[in-house]
Amino acid sequence: MGGTEITLVFSKVLYTTDLTKHANRLLMPLKKIKNACFLREGELQELKAKMEVPLIQPSLELTNLTLTLWDMSKENGTTNYHYALITNWKKVVDANQLKEGDLVQLLSKTTILDAFVSATTHILNVDIKNVLYKKLESELQGIKDELEIMCFTLEVMNHLRCLIKALVMAKEEAKKMVEEEEEKVKEEST
Repeated sequence: MGGTEITLVFSKVLYTTDLTKHANRLLMPLKKIKNACFLREGELQELKAKMEVPLIQPSLELTNLTLTLWDMSKENGTTNYHYALITNWKKVVDANQLKEGDLVQLLSKTTILDAFVSATTHILNVDIKNVLYKKLESELQGIKDELEIMCFTLEVMNHLRCLIKALVMAKEEAKKMVEEEEEKVKEEST
């Protein structure tokens, strides 16, 4: 039961910006991450403050890098999120003679227990989302029903307003007709 699973986390063809000395970082756009569950429970919170991660290079040399989460705002107002491997990235580039156009792949080792905890957490999150979704759906249905009743009530009120207006007009017309009839009678009697 103590086995491990190696999973592909990220794959990228390197650009000049990934190799420059002053940048000293490998950007990994969040939307390009192939396995979003490579972080263990609680590591995502730790990641916001930067987290040291070991990197085993092809030469089997162990190098500690810093993994962090960057939000990069664009001019159009949108924000893209990237994982970034920083601190010692330039050493990895130099040690492996990486150049523009090279393909790098980052793998993650997950124990079966980590995978179970991650899957269980995911299932719990999905169940919670489903429960919340059903509750929200029920509440929205209740609001929709109330709005339909309110619309019907407004429609009835508009019909009543028109009916009252018609009755008032009919009453005024009848009063006018009675007055005209009384005046005719008066004129005939004189």
